[in-house]
Amino acid sequence: MGTLLLAVGAPTALAADLPRGPAKVGSGVYRPVYPPSPEETEIQVQPFLLDRTPVTNAQYLAFVRRNARWQKGKVPRLFVDEDYLKLWAGPTRLGPQAHPDAPVVHVSWFTAKAYCEAQGARLPTEAEWEIAAAAVPGVLGGEGGAYAESRRFHPDAVPAGVRPAQLFGAVWQWTASPYVGYPGYRPAAGAIGEYNGKWMCDQWVLRGASCATPRSHARLTYRNFFPSDARWQFTGVRLASGTEGRA
Repeated sequence: MGTLLLAVGAPTALAADLPRGPAKVGSGVYRPVYPPSPEETEIQVQPFLLDRTPVTNAQYLAFVRRNARWQKGKVPRLFVDEDYLKLWAGPTRLGPQAHPDAPVVHVSWFTAKAYCEAQGARLPTEAEWEIAAAAVPGVLGGEGGAYAESRRFHPDAVPAGVRPAQLFGAVWQWTASPYVGYPGYRPAAGAIGEYNGKWMCDQWVLRGASCATPRSHARLTYRNFFPSDARWQFTGVRLASGTEGRA
C-alpha cells in the first residue's frame, strides 16, 4: 500500500517504440504508506521491461511441452496444490474453458517463477508492477478485462495494442515480493499479533485484480497474498526483465 510517483526528470513512463514487445517503464519513486523512517520515505525503482499482457494458455502450453516436469499431474505437491491448471483437460491439452489466447490461470508462485526463468525473464517486484500500472491512464477501468459484476468469471482473450493491458480485471499477477510487514512493522502483543504473524510466512504478493474481483476492491495499492504452492482465485503471471532484455 503506497503511492508511486514518476521521478522528476525520469524517462517517459511507457515507451511506445516497442509495439510487439514488452513495455519499457521509466525509473520512478515508490513511497510506502509506512516508510522505514522519516529519513527513508522513498524507494527508487530502476527502469525495466514489463510484458504488455499476461501469459496466455497457448504460451504456457508451449512451456510445459518443452518442460514436462511442470505439466499438470507431474509437479510435486510441494510446488502446486491439487487444482493446478484446473481448467486444462490434461497435461498438454487445453480444456473448453481455457481459450488459447486468454491468460493462463490457476498457476502457483513456483510455476510462475519457473515459466519466467525459462523465458530468460523474471517476475516483477510489487513496486515495479505498481509503478507500471500507475503510468497507464484509466488502468482501473480494466482494459481487456472485466470485474465480477460482469458475471463472466473467465478472463477475456488478451487484447492487441501498444500499452499494457489486463493489469486489472483478468488475473491476479504473482510478483517476486514476499508478503511481509512494512519496514519497521512490529507485531501487536497477544493473540492478535500471533494471528497476523502467521500470514507473513511463505506468502507472496499478487497485484491487480481478477475477473472474479468486485470493481470496488480494485486499486493500485491493493496487496493480495497467497502461499507459494497455491493457485487460488485466478492467479496468473506477467513477465518482467531489466532494460537489457531477456537472457
